[in-house]
Amino acid sequence: MLMQQLQEQERKEPEKQLDQILNELRYQLSAIEGYTQIVKQTIGGQHPVHSKILEIEKAASRAAAATRNIADFIENSRNSDVSQVQGSDPCT
Repeated sequence: MLMQQLQEQERKEPEKQLDQILNELRYQLSAIEGYTQIVKQTIGGQHPVHSKILEIEKAASRAAAATRNIADFIENSRNSDVSQVQGSDPCT
């Protein structure tokens, strides 16, 4: 029983690290998106760097979408792993 618990804990450690990384990415991207909004409002549309701020905003949006896709992929993988374990017959 203890050995199974240790194995389960070892298996979950990388998952926990992935969750932490994804949360950090979400936090950083949210900050970038928020700051670009502030800068856009502050400088206005006629400022020479406005187009560069829009590019930063687009890049942050694409990165956020990629992060969501990674999170979805991980979640689907986890669900697939669980369903395979639940569907397996230990007596065979």
